Amino acid sequence: MVKAQCGLGVLLTKRGNLEAAIEAYNAALRLNPDYSLAHCNLGLLLQRRGDAHGAEACFDQALQLDASNVDAQSNLGALKHERGDLEGATAAYRAALSHDPNHAKAHHNLAMLLKAQGDAAGCDRHLKKALKADPDYADAHCGVAQQLHAKGDTKGCVASCHKALTADPSHAASHGLLGLLCQARGDGDEAVASFQRAVEADPSHAGFQSHLGLALHLRGDLVGAEAHYTAALAADPTLGNVHSNLGGCLRARGDVKGAVASYRRALALEPTHAKVRLEVVDLVKYRAFCSERLRNDYHDFLFICAPA
Repeated sequence: MVKAQCGLGVLLTKRGNLEAAIEAYNAALRLNPDYSLAHCNLGLLLQRRGDAHGAEACFDQALQLDASNVDAQSNLGALKHERGDLEGATAAYRAALSHDPNHAKAHHNLAMLLKAQGDAAGCDRHLKKALKADPDYADAHCGVAQQLHAKGDTKGCVASCHKALTADPSHAASHGLLGLLCQARGDGDEAVASFQRAVEADPSHAGFQSHLGLALHLRGDLVGAEAHYTAALAADPTLGNVHSNLGGCLRARGDVKGAVASYRRALALEPTHAKVRLEVVDLVKYRAFCSERLRNDYHDFLFICAPA
């Protein structure tokens, strides 16, 4: 019965029904509170939902029940990495690999940490180990693609993205990277198509939503651009550049009030953003001729946008 509940959790996760999947794992744990795998899988879902504290508690409990649970060690490392605890993340990944030297996910996660620390050679080394352990591991192929992209090897980058997509046709990061490559070479239609596939695979990813918004914006689809900028900001409201892009989109649509509001938010997040400062002054100058209240807004913005 416990394994059946966990199987249901896996199925619901694949269908994108996270809340129902969480309940399935909770049901499994009510039947057997000592089932390490259920704690581990529940932790992953809580992490995806943004509950980092709950996720860490689940991973810790999984490891207390089974210290050799390498998935829990690797997942705990990823959570610590996300929080900026690179030392803790490294320790968790290496603990996982001490139990299983061929654990592809731990090698991949350690590779991404080394990349963040500027150790390109170490990143390449662990990506190779990840693919040796699992030649069909899409995340590792995408990691190789990112490394090749950073080195300027576009052909190799595209080839690795396609390997990732052969292993997992809905691999969002690979679709997103292909979108960036298409955009860089001026193929706007294919960029939009790639970003759309990335968004379909991971609709809560602010970066993919933002990139799709910009690609649509560049093609003149202002309605579509606004929708995806808004979705990106719903996922992460701290993206100053997206507030700025949304302001430009609203400005082009004739929504001066909405544009100024977006630029205000962009400036609040990035006060030295020169382009936004100029556009805000320009917009408020236009609005200042409309009414006394707007003239007051104009003087306020001249103060806000004055050089520090």
